[in-house]
This record gives sequence, C-alpha cells and structure tokens, in this order.
Amino acid sequence: MKRLILRAFLFVWSVSTFAFAQVSQQALFDALLKTTPGSIPSQFSGAHINKLNVQQIPEHDGMIGAMEVGFTNDANAKATFLIFADRDSASGHNRKGLPPWSGSQKLLPYPPMARCMTIQNGIGYCDMWLQQDNAIIKATASSQSGAEALIGMAFKDFYKVKENAPQPQQQPQTACSLLTKSEVEAVLGSVREPEPDHAGGCFFGSNTGDGVTVQLPGTGKSGFATAKSRMSGATALPGVGDDAFAFVSLAGFVQIYLIKHDQYATLIYQNQRDHAPLNAARDLAAKIAGRL
Repeated sequence: MKRLILRAFLFVWSVSTFAFAQVSQQALFDALLKTTPGSIPSQFSGAHINKLNVQQIPEHDGMIGAMEVGFTNDANAKATFLIFADRDSASGHNRKGLPPWSGSQKLLPYPPMARCMTIQNGIGYCDMWLQQDNAIIKATASSQSGAEALIGMAFKDFYKVKENAPQPQQQPQTACSLLTKSEVEAVLGSVREPEPDHAGGCFFGSNTGDGVTVQLPGTGKSGFATAKSRMSGATALPGVGDDAFAFVSLAGFVQIYLIKHDQYATLIYQNQRDHAPLNAARDLAAKIAGRL
C-alpha cells in the first residue's frame, strides 16, 4: 500500500509539473538516442550512449526501446532509459523488472520520489517510473551518492529531450492500427498483412482459415450498451478497457466487445487449434483497449 501511495504521488506531481504535448514513444526514444548528456555530475567523465537489446532485458513486453549512458571513469556508472508502448507495459516492468521495495532504501526530494539504495557488491542504485510518459529511468554507480547524482541528470535530460522531440502528426485511428501483425502472429502463427475492409474493419488472416477481425463501429457508448443488452450468455472481462464482455461460440470463435474513453471496438478471434480461445482473445482485446 505504501508503495502504491508513493507511486500515485509521483504521477500527480509529474503531470502537473511537466505538461508537455504528447509525442510518440518511438519519436521520444529516437530523440534520446541522439541527445548529448547534459549536466554531467563532476565525478563522472567520458560519457557515451549505448542502445540496448530489449530482448535481453527482463520483463521487456511492450518495450519500445532501451538505452544507457555510460562513463569511462566508472564501469558501474550508467543512466538507463526504458521506453514503453503503453502504461500497462511500463507498469508490468515496474512491478516485476525492478528490485523489490526495501526498508533500507530512501526516496529523494529531487527527482521527487526517485528511490535509491545500495545493492549487491556495494553498488549504488536508483530508479523512477514516469507514469504519464510510459518510461522508467534507472541509475547505477560505484556509490549510492553517485547513483543519486546520475538519476537527477537522467531526469532532467529526459524532459529536455521530450520538450524538444518532434510532435506527431495527428492521424485518424483505424482498426488496423489497434493490433500489430506480430501480436496476432504470437497467437495464430504466420498471418498475412492486415487487410482493411470497406466497413472500416481490419482482418488479419492466416493460410489455415483462422484469423482476427477488429472493428470500430463508431457508435460509442450507446452502441456498446445496445450490444450488451442484446447479448445473452456473455462473459464479463474486468480490466479490459472501461468495460468489456465476450461471447464464446460453440463453433469455436470468440467475439469481444469493449469500450474505452467513449470508443467502442469489437474483436473476433478464430483459431481452430486453440482449445482455450478466450484467453488469447482477451489478451488481444487488452492491447486494443490500451491504444484507444
């Protein structure tokens, strides 16, 4: 409970203090890779940027990119930036990919609510979850004071980069933008490129006849409420969007209806090899909800 309260405080503070326009996560990561570290603490020298392989990082689901700033005079000194596609992915890494809460750690007044501690072999360590930015920054050094200095540098650099990152052009959201081909292939195997239809939907089809269809009916809350009132034998899906339910057909397909921020979407999942199709369909629906 204590950790949740502290994280919530960080979220409120950072939203009110850094009210920048939203940039795409990929644009933000690309800008970080090109930046020159600023305000380097005096005890460090020889700064250099390394792009990391996200596949080698624990709990990397949904991670857009990872990079670190290292220093030649301290092999343990690193400021690491982890950028995620959405809040759920960043939250998952925060829960499982970072060291657990420790009674010996301390919270810094600046950056506000960054936590720092000494870990194995006397290495200093700090981390901070920037909730509204779907990002986590970490710092290590040969001493805890060094890690504290680096997390401050990383915090300032992150928001300087974000402020100057190119703003994304607003594109109308389409059904084909709500899932990626790789996400569908993770449950269906190889699929063809997504095919938009004339009704505004999108179909990801496999050569076996299976597939995933996403639709944006455009009728908002009223359309969702109508579908819900007419559906019998539905299964509620708590945690997916603002509200969601599923219908599992005896024919083997699953149809999910969800609403998020007044946007109504549906998903049809057909996989003849899947004996528990609701689980896979729910995971795909959660990804859709995270992008609405």
